[in-house]
Amino acid sequence: MKKIRLFFSLALLGLFTGVFGQQTEVTAISPDEAVLNSLPRLTMPAGYASRPLPYKKDNSRILYYSGVYSQQVWNCNQAGSIWTMFTYEINYLRNLNSMLPENQYSPMAVYNYLNLRSGSQGVTYFDSWKLVNANGIAGSADFPTDHQNQQIWMTGYDKYYRGMKNRVDEVFAIEVGTPDGLLTLKHWLNDHLNGSQIGGVANFQIGSGSMNIAQIPMDEGLEEEGTHIITRYDPNVGHCMTFIGWNDSVRYDLNGDGKFTNHIDINGDGFVTMQDWEIGAMLVLNSWGSGWQDGGKVWVMYRLLAEPTSNGGIWNNAAMVVKPKKTYSPLLTVKTSIRYNQRNQIKIQVGVASDINAHDPDQSMDFPCFNFEGEALPMQGFSDVDSDLIEIGLDITPLINYIPANGEAKIFLDVIQKSSETPGAGRIESFSVMDYTDGTHEFANTDGRVTIQPNSVNRLSVPIGITVDKPVILNEELPEADPGVAYRGQLEADGTTGPYRYSNPATWFVEAPVESSVGFTGGIEVSSNKNFTSALVELPFSFPLYGKSYDQVTIMADGGIVMGPEEVIYPYVVFPTYRFYQNCGIYPFFSTLHYTLASHKVTMESSSNQVVIRWKACVDLGGNQPVEFAAILKPDGTIRFEYGEMDVTADITWISGVSKGDNLDYHLMDNYRSGIKDNSAFTLSLLNWPSWLSLGTNGDLSGTPEKSGTYVLPLKVTDWLGISNYKELPLKVNGGSGIVTDPVGAGVQVWPNPVSHELWIDGYATGNGNLTITIFDLSGRLLFSRDFRAQAGRNTFHCNDLESLTNGIYLFKLTGVITAQGKLLKQN
Repeated sequence: MKKIRLFFSLALLGLFTGVFGQQTEVTAISPDEAVLNSLPRLTMPAGYASRPLPYKKDNSRILYYSGVYSQQVWNCNQAGSIWTMFTYEINYLRNLNSMLPENQYSPMAVYNYLNLRSGSQGVTYFDSWKLVNANGIAGSADFPTDHQNQQIWMTGYDKYYRGMKNRVDEVFAIEVGTPDGLLTLKHWLNDHLNGSQIGGVANFQIGSGSMNIAQIPMDEGLEEEGTHIITRYDPNVGHCMTFIGWNDSVRYDLNGDGKFTNHIDINGDGFVTMQDWEIGAMLVLNSWGSGWQDGGKVWVMYRLLAEPTSNGGIWNNAAMVVKPKKTYSPLLTVKTSIRYNQRNQIKIQVGVASDINAHDPDQSMDFPCFNFEGEALPMQGFSDVDSDLIEIGLDITPLINYIPANGEAKIFLDVIQKSSETPGAGRIESFSVMDYTDGTHEFANTDGRVTIQPNSVNRLSVPIGITVDKPVILNEELPEADPGVAYRGQLEADGTTGPYRYSNPATWFVEAPVESSVGFTGGIEVSSNKNFTSALVELPFSFPLYGKSYDQVTIMADGGIVMGPEEVIYPYVVFPTYRFYQNCGIYPFFSTLHYTLASHKVTMESSSNQVVIRWKACVDLGGNQPVEFAAILKPDGTIRFEYGEMDVTADITWISGVSKGDNLDYHLMDNYRSGIKDNSAFTLSLLNWPSWLSLGTNGDLSGTPEKSGTYVLPLKVTDWLGISNYKELPLKVNGGSGIVTDPVGAGVQVWPNPVSHELWIDGYATGNGNLTITIFDLSGRLLFSRDFRAQAGRNTFHCNDLESLTNGIYLFKLTGVITAQGKLLKQN
């Protein structure tokens, strides 16, 4: 049966109109700095600055402090972020004693997945949070904290399942390089900036190679006399510490004038700033054991929070804080046992299909662990009997978003093997889906053991039937607005796992399949160097994307277009595609590409109508797996991705979409989860959201409309577990005729044959009057037109003679008194 799908209104935003510019050298910034720039800032609520603070604070005296960690490997980032901060903050929410092993969290539980089996390989805590967000973290009872073998991976489904319940909700940065920033940090340490009786802790980065550590003089009556204080850090950043308190009276005579001052220019720059302060210090916890300095702690002068790294300050004058989830329970998981002797040759993916008879998934998800990692070791990381056998658990709750309302679907386990020379050996021993949506149910695959074949996708599947309970937006209507008058509205939601968050539709991109049009030859070669990584292009126009304008773009050899001159080069090749989330840009096929043949190149051509950037490359060093694709950017804002021959096997890591670069707002193409196809093409356009209207994450609508009209607001709510639901609500701005403002119209996609040629449409009318439904092909040729008589309120319209519609995509438009673009109610 053929289906008819409605794509709702799209707004077109002008992008490229210029010509190929001068290639220049690209500036790279550190990946950590890029992530820091993308983090939301934690600031003081209104009125907080006047709240009294004690002159000193020491959170190591609090129940949630886990003590001093003594690192034996280069896991300082995990010592600070997991052992100290995560343990403290989640136990604060759960009111648990952090000194008890069952309430502690091991740095090694995340470090070991990312360290390339080397104890001298550092891992940033930004990557740690990716693992905790995706699959949780085991407690020390399941992964002992004192176990510092850097190669071990945990085995046992029950251990993974318990770890899934320990999650991060949000990570924030506090800019601490000013007195106001320092005050914000203190308030966080004092009461979590929410009036709590207990404050928090915060991580920061420094250079530890040649720190200047002095002793506060004795016999002078100074506070904390005899303890140690850092007066300067090393400029080469690579170490993590944790702020756990402060003391406004700790002081050190830095310039040796015999005075302690905060009002004298001691650095000679002609200004008195925080960098000149000699009074006040933060209490800092290190991870070098209790024998270091004062029981593992040390004072750090306030001034170092403001100094640049080059002058001994902390990294980027910023501290990081984390807010865990107090409770989290996965609804759907995978339990699998895999035996393999070279774990860096396999990757695990899990997919879902809405048809229980399907042979391939509609959507798939991968994980920042079990992703060609861990080097050539058995699965558990050591050599012994059965060390190549591991039982793991993976949280696949997000896949519920793609399961039909009846709860019936098929879940796929894909173990992808990749080896260039000698493959390892092993098999999938077992595979089950665990359902916790209504009690506990196990859906076990009954195909038996499956040998893992080299350079292939080794797939098992199992049909499931679960209880799907998605959050619901309760509002049936919104308050009406008036031109020139401030508007306020509030969305309400209900479900089983609040609190709820609302997405910002102003950043949504909508995609639609189209016919390919440009081909894969032509244009000016971006670089004659086959080993180039990127080229900076000056544009003769300002290019808008996600609310900003850019005069330069960076064309990347790896299949992306980064807005502006700064490219983030991620240091750990384990996750090369994570640069997608950290760079604002457009990515038709972002992967590790090779230019081995004479025909391989990146080209660009421009005209007044469009800019075309083409890539011809391969995804293997031998040149045997060619890829050819293009990004076409038009002045009206339309983005088009086109694909020719795409020999992309399951072992190739790639991503496709558009990203704001803040790790929050991005659009992943459908082909990223369903698989990329030869000779396919898609357009991308921003959703048409009223420019005057803002939607907060807590569901508050606000703004001031300038003119009358009626809008249909597409709304998305997400619950605590990441399950989402959608609803459309009309918003009327009074004072007009009630004629709908129809900015573009929507697409109707028809596939595959046969079709019943019936369409039911749901919409709202502002009053009694005529309604016209029209359907066009992409060239603008009229295919169907029908007039209806609408009544004020909700209407349902039935079109049953759509014989002119065959496979393809069409434009769908409503005009007249109707206020909604319409949506599909039923198909026969």
